Amino acid sequence: MLSPGFPKVYADKCSHDYVAPNELINLIHLSNQSFDTGYETRLQAIYAYELWRKIESGGVLKSDFENADVLEICAGTGFLTYHLLSEVTPLSLVINDISEKEIANAKTLIKNEFPNFSPEWAIGDIHKFHFNKKFDIIIGHSFMHHFYNVPMVIERIYSLLKPGGVFISTGEPTYLSPFVEGRKFYVWPIAIFFPKLFISLLRYKNTSENYGTDVWIFDSKKLSKVAYKAGFSKCTTVSFNLVRTIICTIFRIKLSETKNQFTEFEISLIKFTMKIDSFLSRFLPTHAFAHFTFTCKK
Repeated sequence: MLSPGFPKVYADKCSHDYVAPNELINLIHLSNQSFDTGYETRLQAIYAYELWRKIESGGVLKSDFENADVLEICAGTGFLTYHLLSEVTPLSLVINDISEKEIANAKTLIKNEFPNFSPEWAIGDIHKFHFNKKFDIIIGHSFMHHFYNVPMVIERIYSLLKPGGVFISTGEPTYLSPFVEGRKFYVWPIAIFFPKLFISLLRYKNTSENYGTDVWIFDSKKLSKVAYKAGFSKCTTVSFNLVRTIICTIFRIKLSETKNQFTEFEISLIKFTMKIDSFLSRFLPTHAFAHFTFTCKK
């Protein structure tokens, strides 16, 4: 489903799952191309702890990255790259993003922190960008919801993987993401049962034109169907970020320009809420959470 940040007129024109109408393609492309979030500050070990929990939830281990050819898509300012290289040393690493500004920040970070490792940098739109090799692992951090044509990108990812290769997105937004992340916690219990209705109401109330890069909210089953149609043999979804997101939002546990480190108490609280989320994921549907990690094997 198109993000509720987009008005109804565009949502009604989405005739295929996760394919934006033609009149939005240029807007989405330019918005991603001009994206600039500044220098990466999320370097504390708690982020590595969380990322690796998400990666390993789909059955991919740190040892799988060793001696592997890896492609990272939509690397941004180097968040995932930094935490990958802090734990593993792949045989090769190609780092892609469409934004030159984001890649420039990522280059600075990786050069400073890992001077003895030399990745390959690939600036361009993954819908069309040409790679001259295939990969064992293709990974990205919460990135598929930025694309104007998700089925096209998944088909490209499948074609770029070696036989037996794996594709991982470490967190994609669900239908309830706008409510969990948007401080509308009071709506959450009812929205679980009628998510599409509440998304429609949210879209109706949203009169500001703040759309551009966050294009989609996903139904994990529909996304899996897209991946199976592309040729993947197995898809796994694991839910994350419910209690963790709510508690961090309420108590403003986040980094900012004036705060670049979490306290020990905040780290303990984050880990505790992640354990609660892990327990709840056994009982609640995927869309009850803010995000899910998506892993596909060729």
